[in-house]
Order: sequence, then structure tokens, then C-alpha cells
Amino acid sequence: MEGVKLKAQTQIFLFVTLSLNFLHVLGPAVVTKACQPSQLKYVYTECHNNARWRVQVPNETCSGGAVEFPVPGKKCDINCPSGQYLDVEKNDCSNCLAGTYSLGSGVRFDMWTAGLPDGFTSSTDRLDTQDAGSCSRARWKTMGSYLSGQSDNNCQLSLTYTVNVVSSGSVTFLYQYRSELEFFAFEVQNGLCESVSSREDSGSPLLDETDRNEIKRHTVPLKVGMNVLRWQIVPVADRIRPSGSSSASKSSSIIAIHSMEVSGIPYVYSCQSCHPGYSSAIGAPKCSKCQANTYSTSGQSCQACPAGQYSGPGAASCKPKPACAASDYALFYAQSPCTVANNYQVTRPSYNWIQPKVCDAGVSLPSNSGAGGNSNLPASCKGVYCNPGMRAAAANGEKDPLQCEACPEGQYSDGNSTVCHPCPAKTQVVHEYVASNWLVTPPLMNLSCLVLQVDGSSTCSEQAWQLMGDRVQTAPTRTRHSRVLTLDLPGFHQPQGAQQGDDTSASFAAAAAAAAADVTPVGSLIIDFEVTCDTRCRLFLLKYESRRHVEIKTWAGSQKRSQFKYIIRRTDRHKFFLIFEPAPFIEDNESAAGSAASTGESVDWSRNVLTVYSVRAPNALGSGGVRCQACPLGIQGNKCIPCPAGKYYDSKNITCYPCPTGQVVAKHPAEGVNSCAPCPAGMRALDGVACVLNPKGPKQSDHLGGPEFDFTNLLSPVSII
Repeated sequence: MEGVKLKAQTQIFLFVTLSLNFLHVLGPAVVTKACQPSQLKYVYTECHNNARWRVQVPNETCSGGAVEFPVPGKKCDINCPSGQYLDVEKNDCSNCLAGTYSLGSGVRFDMWTAGLPDGFTSSTDRLDTQDAGSCSRARWKTMGSYLSGQSDNNCQLSLTYTVNVVSSGSVTFLYQYRSELEFFAFEVQNGLCESVSSREDSGSPLLDETDRNEIKRHTVPLKVGMNVLRWQIVPVADRIRPSGSSSASKSSSIIAIHSMEVSGIPYVYSCQSCHPGYSSAIGAPKCSKCQANTYSTSGQSCQACPAGQYSGPGAASCKPKPACAASDYALFYAQSPCTVANNYQVTRPSYNWIQPKVCDAGVSLPSNSGAGGNSNLPASCKGVYCNPGMRAAAANGEKDPLQCEACPEGQYSDGNSTVCHPCPAKTQVVHEYVASNWLVTPPLMNLSCLVLQVDGSSTCSEQAWQLMGDRVQTAPTRTRHSRVLTLDLPGFHQPQGAQQGDDTSASFAAAAAAAAADVTPVGSLIIDFEVTCDTRCRLFLLKYESRRHVEIKTWAGSQKRSQFKYIIRRTDRHKFFLIFEPAPFIEDNESAAGSAASTGESVDWSRNVLTVYSVRAPNALGSGGVRCQACPLGIQGNKCIPCPAGKYYDSKNITCYPCPTGQVVAKHPAEGVNSCAPCPAGMRALDGVACVLNPKGPKQSDHLGGPEFDFTNLLSPVSII
């Protein structure tokens, strides 16, 4: 074996030597000098039986010189660890230098500029052959930090990347997908022509939709050999429209790929440079964003900005600080005006710089003596900080004296004191969650700040909300961080008189009448709010349902003070999120993205503010009584004895009345005439309890002598969409 090995080494050495001698034979017109060590480089030969050689060859035209004898190279299946690369000079793995990074046996794509990276191809296919339009609007658009997929009505858009995997690997990518008009799919086809779908459970290539501002991570394993990775955007078949048409739903759609990593590929001979605004230590597997007031160019470490200049996180350069102006400061209220530390005295507002501060010199902060503040803020919080239905928690050392808790069953509070009072005889409490006193954060509620990032979300340390007595308001900021108001309601009381699980025709008809009257079965969420924005901003109301966030309502731009009411039809737990974006985290369409990219950090959204005046949830569990209601028939088990079937309660006259002719009780508890609803056409009301079929009467020719029922009015045209 030693002889065979020596023979192979000799053959390779002779090949390199003869190659250099051949260059020498060409004559002095071509080669004028001998090869110097600096003109020679190391390369590996092709692999054979997982073995190869490291040889020395010239990197420019030269002749002769001392060529090193070939040496055995590393095995072909070598995998350098993350943060290292295969150094041919040393014939071994070496650490990446500072300002560079490596995945070892992988590649990462996380910057999308100036066209698609090498190895990626984009293609389109028309789905409707009858449509002669082009697919010119269907394309992948590089947006800097993400790749945006923009499809056309009748065109399928594909993105393909082919990779040779030498060891078991995978592809991982971060994406956003929210659209009613397109499907977003991903699949892998390996060298055996096997397709690996995105979802192993169903075999479907379709990707899961993401929640609002959510970025999902998706991983698919890769087999050894050639693998074709393909992302596809396919229009929904029943929503294909003629070319050139548009839809309002398109403006709220987004399909974006933020980054992707492919592992299991051959070793890399060099490390990748960090992007501008990022840096790394020696032997790093990834780059980290430079902090505020620092910067970096490509492949360099983060440097402090020169005096008189500033930068935001991840900056490639610094900007001169402008002179401070009145627009750079604002009136701030303490996060919690009532605290034990200040002996429950209200913290008065004070002027402060909007963070992060980017100005220098110029105007100074005004004196706090002129701050004034909200006249609705009392000097002391001891007696008025609890909301209706709440009382001060016991100050026995186990609880914060400023905590509030729901009134005990059978008691109520109108919000003018910190104690609860029992309801009078023959009355019952009316439960309602109310947050209208903003001196401390109400129970069941959380006020927070959310940093939305490609690599995950986290809370931010800056002051996010300002409790201002009669309202709560987002604090001024120059960051894009979202403000989140979370309300976690444990459930809702079952309305008195309501029945569940009854499948009789009578209850079905009553339910139909209830639906026609658009009544509230168990409760509602009512938000009194206002939005003031100088630039683009958005407000979302979401609920957590079936292990995902469901969007209830979206507002864009400034909104005059108004109330939004959401009907609640189930008694189980409800968790709501009111999310305010002072600036868009990611643009939804090309025109907006282009505008943002052109203006960049020059857009000032520090004056974009959400104000919430009150949040109410009638009949919610976890809430106390806000008032007492008279019971005309008396009390049973702390509850009013309900009116007889088919009658409603009139709180003004404290009397039970029957529903108007032709109507039945459709809402429980039956309070007021609005609790009644008319029966559908072709039916009549039976004692205000149920809707029954309306017979014509006996038919004389019918030998059975039974009644004849008229179904004509029950039929209605049916349209199939």
C-alpha cells in the first residue's frame, strides 16, 4: 500500500512540475519570471473514494520555482464546526476572523438587495389560459431585510434554489404569510425525484398562515445529493380575477421570506463578511447588530460614533445630531402614578426628552413647575383609584395596598370609593368589568411594549404607557416598538333563562329570531379610544382562539374618539390584545415599502399616540357588581327570579311584560322590549316562547281531516357563490 501511495504522490508531483515546465517552454514572450512563493496557491484535487490531495499551483502566469510536494488533504466529507472554515493553507479548519462568520457546513441568506442572490431563480406560470395578459407584475422583490413575493391575479410565482447536500442537512427559513388571495407553498425535490412536503402530518406543501406581525420558522430535512428547494405563490382558484384588476383584500396581504439557512453542503473555503451595521467576534457563527450610537462597515467591528453624531441600532454610518427643538421633548407621566414609595401621592407630570435622544444643544427642557398636568389627577390615590365593581385589596402585608379586587358576590361599587356595599333586599348585582380609572393598572389587564424582530419578539425596557387618571396613553417614542394592552377575561356568566343544547324546532326558531335581531347572547367588549398620528400608524384588536391570534378589527391612521363594540357569544375564557404600531414593522405593499425605504429614519413617528379612555365587558367573570337591579319576583340564590317564560323585565316600572304580538323572547336575561324578536315569515309566536308553523286550517277535501301547513313563506331563493 505504501508503494501505491508513493506512486500516486509521484504522479501528482510530476503533473504539477510538467505543467510549470510547459509554461516555461512557451518562451520568454509569455513567461518572463520564475514563480515566487507569493504567486503559488493551494487547491484540493477532485474527490475519489472520499480522498483527495492538496497541491500547489500558480495563481498567475509564472515559470518554474519551488513547488511543494503534494500532501494528503482532508477527507471529502469533512464538516468544519460553526464559526470556522476549511483553511487550505493550513489543511485544517480555522476560526473566522472578527467581522466575519460561518455556518461551517451551511450557508445563510438574510440580506436581499440588488436582485436575487446567486443560485436563486424566479419563474412565473399563467393559470388561466383564456387570459391573454402577462405575468409582469408577479415577481420577487428584494426589500433589504426581506424578500417580498408579489403575485398577479392569474399567475403562479416560483422561487427555486438548487443545492448539493453531502451530509444529512436541512433548510430553515423565516417567513410571513397572511393573504386571502393566495396560497403559499414550499416543497423539496431530492435527487431520487422524491418530494418532501412542508407538513409531514398531511403531506401538504402549504405553509401555515402567520398572525399579525408574527414571523414563523419552518424547517425541512434534506437528503444527501442534489435538492431543489421551491417556494410557490398560487392564487386561490375561486378568487382569480381578470388581469389588471385589484382587490381591497390585497392591501392587507403579505408574503415575505426574511432569511434562510441551508446545512449539509460542502465545507466553505472562506467566511462571509458581516453586513454593514453588524459585527462579530473571532469564531462566530453569526453576526450581531451594532448598538445605538455605534456603526460598522462590511466585515468590520462596531465603532463609536464621533462626537456630535448619532445612530440607531444596526447602523452602517452615523448622522450629525440636529439642534434640539420643542418637538424633541414631551410631557411624561409616571408609569404608575400611585406608588407605596411616594405614600400614594400622585406623581405629577414632568418634561423629558423623547427617547432615544438624537439632538444636541439647542433648546433646554422647560421647567416642570409649568407642567401642570391633568386636572383629573387627585393629590392622593387612597380613595379613588379602584374602578367600578372593585375594592381595595386587604392591606395585611400580603398584598400591595394599591391592588384592587372584585367586590364579593352580592355587593357592588360605583367607583367612587375603595369599599363595596351590599345590594338592598329584592335586588341583584349587575356584573361588568370596567376600566375607566387609570391611576393604577386595572386587574386582569397588562400594559406592555413589544419588540418585533426577525429572530423573535421580546419586551422592551422603555416606558410604553402613561397612566393619566382619566385615560391611559402610549408614551412618545422614536422606536418602532409596538404597544400592547392585554385583557384576559376568565369567562362570562351564563345569562338567566338561557338554555343550551336544546335542538327542538321551537328553540331553533327562537335562535333564528335572535340572530335576526343581532342580540348579544352572553356579553360584549366595549373600547372607548382615540388615535392621533402624524405619520402612518395602525391599531389592531386580536383575540386568542384555537391556539392562534384571530384579527377582529384593524384601524389605519388617525381615528376620532369613538367606541368599538365586539359581541361575545361564548361563556369560556377570552383573551384580547389591543396592539398599537406607531410605525409599520413591515410594509404590506410595494408602494408603501418604497416610500419607507426612501425616507428611512427621517420619518418622525414620535407623536403617534393611542389613547384609551375605558374598557368595559358586561357580564364578565372576574368582575364585581357595578349596580343593583330590582327583582320584581324576588330573589333566589342571589339571583332575580326570572320573569315567566315569554315575558321580559321592564326596569323602569319594575314589572314583567309579555312580548309584543308576533314576537318571542330571544335574549337572556330578558331585560327590556329589545329582548323580544319577531318570528320568521311563515311562523307565528306561541305565548312569546317559541315560533311554530302557521297552519291554514282544516282542508275539507282531505279525508284525514287534518290541518294543512303553508310552507311557501319559509322558502327563499338560494344563491350559490
